[in-house]
Amino acid sequence: MSTPFRRLCWLGLLWWVGAMSWVITGWAQEAAGERVLRELAEFWAAPVADREAGLAYDFEVEVLVYDREWAILHVQDASLAEYLQVEAMLPIESGQRVRLQGRTVAPGGVFTIRDPVVTVVGEAAIAWEPVTFTVEGLRSKVNHPISFAGLVLAQGFAGEDHLELDMVVDGKRSRVWVLVDPTEPVPTLAGQYVRVNAVGGARFDGLGNLTAADAFCPSLEQVEALGSLAEQALFAGLATPLEELREHSEHARVKVEGQVVRISPEGHPFVRDASGQVEVVTEQPVQDLLGRKVEVVGVPRGEGLTLRLTQGMLVLLPEAANRVPADGDNFSRVLHRIAASAIELRPEQAANSHPLTLSGVVTWSSRWSMLFYVQDSSGGIGVYRANSTESPPPPGTLVEVAGVTVMGDYAPAVQASRVTPVGRVELPPARRVTLEQALTGVEEAQRVELTGYVHRARRDRGWAVLDLTSTAGPFQARLPVDSEPGGLVGAVVALSGVCTAITNQDRRLTGVQLWLQDVAAVKVLDEGAADLEVLPLRPMQEVGQYISAADQRRRLKVEGTVVHWDPQGWVYLVDGDAWLLVQTRREESLPAGTRVQVAGFQGRSGGRTVLREAVVVPVGTGTLPAVRELAALGEADARLDGQRVAVTAQVLERYRAEGRALLALQEGRTVFEAEVLHGEQEQAMPEPGSRVRLEGVYAAVFDDQGQAVGFRLLLAAPSQVTVLAPPRWWTIERVRIAAGVALAGVLLAFAWAWTLQRRVTQQAYEINDQIRRASQLEADLQQALRLESLGSLASGVAHDFNAKLRVIGDHLAGLQAGEALSVEGQERLEHARVATIRAGDLVHRLTTLAKGGKPKPAATDLARVVAEVVAQFGLPKAIEVQHRAAGFCGRAWVDPDQFKQLLQNLLLNAMQAMPNGGALTLEVEEVMRPGAKETVLAPGRYVQLVVRDNGEGVADRNLEQVFDPYFTTREGAQGLGLAVVYAIARRNGGAVTLESKAMVGTEVKVWLPVAAE
Repeated sequence: MSTPFRRLCWLGLLWWVGAMSWVITGWAQEAAGERVLRELAEFWAAPVADREAGLAYDFEVEVLVYDREWAILHVQDASLAEYLQVEAMLPIESGQRVRLQGRTVAPGGVFTIRDPVVTVVGEAAIAWEPVTFTVEGLRSKVNHPISFAGLVLAQGFAGEDHLELDMVVDGKRSRVWVLVDPTEPVPTLAGQYVRVNAVGGARFDGLGNLTAADAFCPSLEQVEALGSLAEQALFAGLATPLEELREHSEHARVKVEGQVVRISPEGHPFVRDASGQVEVVTEQPVQDLLGRKVEVVGVPRGEGLTLRLTQGMLVLLPEAANRVPADGDNFSRVLHRIAASAIELRPEQAANSHPLTLSGVVTWSSRWSMLFYVQDSSGGIGVYRANSTESPPPPGTLVEVAGVTVMGDYAPAVQASRVTPVGRVELPPARRVTLEQALTGVEEAQRVELTGYVHRARRDRGWAVLDLTSTAGPFQARLPVDSEPGGLVGAVVALSGVCTAITNQDRRLTGVQLWLQDVAAVKVLDEGAADLEVLPLRPMQEVGQYISAADQRRRLKVEGTVVHWDPQGWVYLVDGDAWLLVQTRREESLPAGTRVQVAGFQGRSGGRTVLREAVVVPVGTGTLPAVRELAALGEADARLDGQRVAVTAQVLERYRAEGRALLALQEGRTVFEAEVLHGEQEQAMPEPGSRVRLEGVYAAVFDDQGQAVGFRLLLAAPSQVTVLAPPRWWTIERVRIAAGVALAGVLLAFAWAWTLQRRVTQQAYEINDQIRRASQLEADLQQALRLESLGSLASGVAHDFNAKLRVIGDHLAGLQAGEALSVEGQERLEHARVATIRAGDLVHRLTTLAKGGKPKPAATDLARVVAEVVAQFGLPKAIEVQHRAAGFCGRAWVDPDQFKQLLQNLLLNAMQAMPNGGALTLEVEEVMRPGAKETVLAPGRYVQLVVRDNGEGVADRNLEQVFDPYFTTREGAQGLGLAVVYAIARRNGGAVTLESKAMVGTEVKVWLPVAAE
């Protein structure tokens, strides 16, 4: 028998012995009369005293989830699914069917087992029941095996063995913990739609509301990835237009498409299509979806004009659907069907008369106004009536409006062509907003509720107007002509109406007003105390601390001493260590030191707590706090706000505005401002540069975040300014004048130096030009002397040599005429005759070089002559010739025959420089006096010939000798070509230059005088 088989047999025997012992023990317990629990439900059915004492049990259960690390055990049998609290690690696994035997332990309020005997019976057949994540769906499924599908928003780890999934299931946020093997890889589930089998762990509060929808999953095998959210069946099918949502059942899911136009503070996106707008209640993060096009699935809910999709799930549409057009005007003549899409147009777009049709409820109208307001599910908008003779539909009327967009006084509006009443509905509830929010302009044309204190009632162009103050500042409310709201003065009220902007001539918002349908839109929150004595006196230190909502609508009464009274109605009070800023409409000011009682509404202004619309009553004389000397000024200190201080500083500037003197001062690096009120006696303010001491109230300047960023000093009278030292003679103003004069002198000096430098430069240029001309003239003179000396020698030699050549030629001609010579003799005579002719040509060139013959100038068209000579010269085909002539070119005054010889010599030189071919360019144009190198010519007009090649070029060391007779670098050449060119150009009143670079090319320029017209 093999060892493994024997081991298996022993294990089976031990299991049988253990099982039988517990069976016998159970029989013994039953025989002794002790109750043994067979089902889980029997534990809770037992009396509390028995549970506290401990009960014997013998359960056969299915293990739903067993978490050794967290000591969590969920089991079920035919009677109950239950969470068992265990005190030791058990040899079981999730998904097993096991038998547990032992005794429960106290306390009896928790199902706790200790050291049970465990027998594994087999695999459990667990039925995972599909559920919906609602209160009804989860209440009866706590600790039960459930199955659900949802979107995984994020995943993370809670220890090595627990994968935490943050999910959205049926619109509810849920946390699911999955037991994992630390040695096994974990898939990425974030962004996936998954189905999970788990044990329900929902929790409810005392009122039965669902507070947490958690679940515990036994393993990753119970998590099935179904793909992305967009791939699920719930997003299949066509989208429903938003205008049809009200026709759908409030229990069936629908699919819509649109653009996320805004996101509420609760994180709910508002999705809009061409027909309407809907608020989507979702647990998905949506901040990145603003402005994007999405698909949404949810359950519709209608509340008045408001549409909501609950249990919302959103999917971003493909990239192509979200592509923004390149043209900035995406609203060119678009049909608008909701108010928000029209009121969001830019001014120039609204003025473009976009067509519009919408359905909504009238929120305000009056027969005295051509404008009324309509609100739909997306918001409100103003509508101009088409006919002034017809009365507008009253508020609460459901209307269909057709027309075009126009630009109103502040926001886009509608010019109606047709307004059709279709029924009556309840007005949409007025949304409660703050004045700060209304002052941003986002509530334009919306029905809102504002709270404020009525300090005045008046008439304005027939309308009844209420002037109010809120905690953030003033606003107005307008009522119909026949209203009598005078009894509201002094009351704190809540007003429901349509919010519109008050604008200046630039259409900029300067305030807001509410249009009320009647006095019934005003709800009195507090009528106000008729007498100051009725209000309880509060310590000034409590102002700014927490007060109830009811107290916020009532005046707070405090007592203090006046430190500073500004004519604009702002009063600084002090009481001990506390200070307070008060806003009042009392016309008669009180001097510093007056003890007063004030009653006002707590609010905020400029980053500090204030009492607004305060009633101020003097009650006696108080004691002013001592003046605090500020030895050094640094950054603004909010703790000094409202305190009496004394500072020493230097006056930078002084100016007057609105009945007060303003001083700009500086101490160290700190620059600040002081306001000095004028009394009846006018007193001159200290001059800039004076050293002064000021006593006043420190008024901190706060930014939008409530941080002190600066300060001012508030002085009640000029007597609080003491001049310590008059300004030095070198005042800032005089320093500026001196600096200006010095700067002007420096600028003049620079201008003179610059002018002088230009003159010196010009003179230096002229001197250098004269030196170059003299050098060139000297070089020309030396060249001419060399040519003259060589010419004299050549002339004599040429004359004698020419005579000899004629004799030789005559004899050669006589010999050729004879018939006694052989053929070979005839050929030799011919060679001799040709050599004689060439020698004669050489004699002719020497004669030209020596005397040249007197030129016979004539008006010559150089461009035509150049074209003829080039055509007759017979240049090789390997040389590419470009001949260019200017559009207008005068004729040159030159001997045509000599010019032809000059050009032939240049062509020959160029051809010899390019034995393998190249590019040859000839240009003819009329120019004014040439540049600096050619200043040997007199100023005037010349015809310029340029011959340019890309041949071998001339080395730099040879450039000064190129025009010398008999100078050549080519073997077998005579060295007379360029010398003849130079001689012809000079004899015809012109000049010639040569520029060359070895292996790059050569450019020869010839200037000849222009013939007189």
